[in-house]
Amino acid sequence: MLLIVIMFPFVTTGCVKYNEELKIHGTKSMNIYVTFAVNQSIVDYKFDDEKIDQLKSKGYSVKEYKSDKYKGIELKYKIRNIDKVSTNKDTTYSLTSIRNEVPDKMFKIKKSWFKNYYKANFTFDSTDIEPITVSDESLDSIEYLCDDGSVITVNQGEEIKEGCHRAYDYEIKNAKSKKPLKSEELTDKINQDNDLKFIVKLNKKAISNDADKTKHNKELTWNLKTNGITNINFEFSLYNYFHIFITLLIIVIIASGIVLLIKRIKRSKKRKKK
Repeated sequence: MLLIVIMFPFVTTGCVKYNEELKIHGTKSMNIYVTFAVNQSIVDYKFDDEKIDQLKSKGYSVKEYKSDKYKGIELKYKIRNIDKVSTNKDTTYSLTSIRNEVPDKMFKIKKSWFKNYYKANFTFDSTDIEPITVSDESLDSIEYLCDDGSVITVNQGEEIKEGCHRAYDYEIKNAKSKKPLKSEELTDKINQDNDLKFIVKLNKKAISNDADKTKHNKELTWNLKTNGITNINFEFSLYNYFHIFITLLIIVIIASGIVLLIKRIKRSKKRKKK
């Protein structure tokens, strides 16, 4: 699944809106929502239709996202029973693994008859990517940023000058400006608009969590790091409604059997008296 391939080059450089939400229902179904958008005034990035089609083929519903300067996509993925993506062994689930495979072994599960307990140990590693370039390879010429701060234009087939490298549009624009910002200043400016969040919504209060923000202990929010690893830990429980139904059904059957037995005994006593 190619979401992370599309997303991560911008996560580490700023100018990105990335919100992922897990909505876990009491029926054990779970919806995964992902909003990814880039600031078009900083990075002129176009989503590859072929990659979008591949996401759809993996089970995602995909629609366009637009808000202010941001443009991107909204994704939705449904898991019908989280027990199917759980294991009874210790597990660590990387949010970036979604780029290679469908979600699996997300939670450690401890089963009981009436209620199951789930432990999530997620990680978000913004460095777990291979950088990609943003320039179009089909162009006759491409601009490169050099170590001395200059910008050169290289035509197709020409040799690239030593000390020069591909760069994002905003880096090229900054280098060409009359008063270019230093690398740290540019990064800070770009990162000001970052909106990176991971949200979990539960049907009842979490047993434990290390979220940055909570609402009634049911809605948990983590602010994701643009550099390094964000650890995400929470625990929750869900009722086994099918088991509860079976138990109630058995109780009803046994109770009905006892009632019938008592009635038969009473009838039998009445007959003996007659």
